[in-house]
Amino acid sequence: MVDNNVVYYGLTKLALILIMKKHKKYLSLIALLLGILITKGAGSADFTGKWEGNEQCQGASAAVAIVVITADGANQVFITGVYSLQGKVRGVVKGNTITIPRQSVVDPNLKNFMIEGSLTIGKNHATLTGVLAVLNNDQRDNCTVNYHK
Repeated sequence: MVDNNVVYYGLTKLALILIMKKHKKYLSLIALLLGILITKGAGSADFTGKWEGNEQCQGASAAVAIVVITADGANQVFITGVYSLQGKVRGVVKGNTITIPRQSVVDPNLKNFMIEGSLTIGKNHATLTGVLAVLNNDQRDNCTVNYHK
């Protein structure tokens, strides 16, 4: 996966070189590419890795939470560790958000467990915040989560 920051830096540097060499006819193309890059948002690779933080829930809160996100294609991810789950949670990446559609999760410690929510990556790609709704044996728990790399 290509790092957007590296591409942005390379295009910016190319634009400066073109300005210095007075090749202004190519600048509109560079500006267009930079605009597309800036508005594209994050891809699944931007979310991947180990995230640490906390989960504030109405029922069971975790003062220290460790979540691992792995890519499953360009716009799909698997999340482990969220809500202290041992199972994998599936998410869909669109822009700077992971949407967690309502789904059941297999975990040896929980029965009839469902989860849904969303996570949003910060502009610097170092923070991840969001909300989760979990249902465990018909008991609903709402959580606000904050993670950092």
